[in-house]
Amino acid sequence: MEGRLGFREDFSLLAGWRGQLHSHTEEAVSGYPLIAGGGVNQQNAAHYILAGVSAISVGKELIPRESMLLHKPDRIRELTKRFATIVRTTRARLAEAQAQVASFR
Repeated sequence: MEGRLGFREDFSLLAGWRGQLHSHTEEAVSGYPLIAGGGVNQQNAAHYILAGVSAISVGKELIPRESMLLHKPDRIRELTKRFATIVRTTRARLAEAQAQVASFR
């Protein structure tokens, strides 16, 4: 196909564009709280907190359909406790790391 770039060229252009997009996005949202939603689960919730989001929005991972259909409020309570623990411990780790960085300045 004429005019089509090869994989390496496509990748290089995409990497450069992504870097520009990231810097513009970071500038545009700087100072605004962000909420991670969609796809947040127990395995990646801490990553979102460490990346700087203000909050996470959890749907079916917190309230599974089968727990609702089978009337299992204990399961929902357990998942709620797990997510709350993830957020609490991750924020504590983040605050500790930020304090250590500040002490080096």
